[in-house]
Parts: sequence; C-alpha cells; structure tokens
Amino acid sequence: MIYDPSTGNVVLFGGSNGNGGGDLGDTWTWNGATWVQLSQLSSPIARFGASIACDPVAGNVVLFGGVNGSSSFLADTWTWSGTTWTEQTPIIHPSNRWCASLSYDPATGYAVLFGGDNNGALVNDTWAWSGSTWVQQAPSVSPSPRVCAAIKGHLAVSTCVHDHERLTSVYCNLGLVPLPGGV
Repeated sequence: MIYDPSTGNVVLFGGSNGNGGGDLGDTWTWNGATWVQLSQLSSPIARFGASIACDPVAGNVVLFGGVNGSSSFLADTWTWSGTTWTEQTPIIHPSNRWCASLSYDPATGYAVLFGGDNNGALVNDTWAWSGSTWVQQAPSVSPSPRVCAAIKGHLAVSTCVHDHERLTSVYCNLGLVPLPGGV
C-alpha cells in the first residue's frame, strides 16, 4: 500500500487473505473516506509480499516482486499511472524475492530496493529504479540481509510513503504495521 501523489489517493494491491484461500490480485484506492475497487484489464498477477514505492520523478508508483499462490518468487516490475498497471521489462533487474524494502530516495531521484527473501535465502543487495531500468548499487557498507524491514524516504517526500493526515503504516507480509508517531 502506498500513497500516490499524482492522484492524492492511497493504492492497495494484492496481499493474502491469510486463511489458505489464496493470494489476492485486486487493486483498490482510498481517497480519505472511501475504498474503491478498480477493474483492470492488465495488472500484476495475484501475490503477497510485493514491494511498492512512489516514483515522483516518473509520476507513478512502482511495484516489484513478491510470491504468488504456487510459492513462486517473482522478479517482475510494474508501474501504476494512477489508473493503469503497466508491466515493465528491464533486461537487468533484482533477483526473485519477496518482502524487500523499497522507497524513493530524493537525493538520487530513484526508488531504492534493499534486501528480501530469495527462495529462503535472505539477501542484502541494493538496487535503484530509474523509472525504466534497475541498476545494481555497490555501497561500501550495507545492512545485514533481512526481510520486511521498514523503510521510508526523506521527510521532504514523506507523502510518497504515507499521508500523515490519513495513513501512518507500512505493509509487511503479515499486514499493516502502525508507525509510532506517524514517522
């Protein structure tokens, strides 16, 4: 779930119903008062544990990876324009994974992906989404491998991560986890 500054709505995609009934592949928006389910001709396949962030430079939202109902780890990239999902097909991209951390970095102008679970192997690689391609980064120091870590962009773009007036939460595989004090 992510705040989409281009529409002023929160976008929710996919997840799991948690009772063995399968993964979800639906798209919903929240306008501050009402949830609306959107009908899409093209959208990512049902999944849970996907990573999602806004990309204000490109004017869209980017979604990466996750796990589908057959326990296949995914490495696909999709963008949300505010009305439509579009699959991106970069030649180079992060490996299949779920529950990676993804947030926009205003210092670089890229959405940055870190870590995740690649079929049981935790990873600690860092990738940058330019709006059309993934570029692997080579920091001299990195956090240890991990999954479902909270990540947030700089306060100047905090509305890309959450809207302080409406939502103060991040999505992890288990559901919505409130952030203390809305930060």
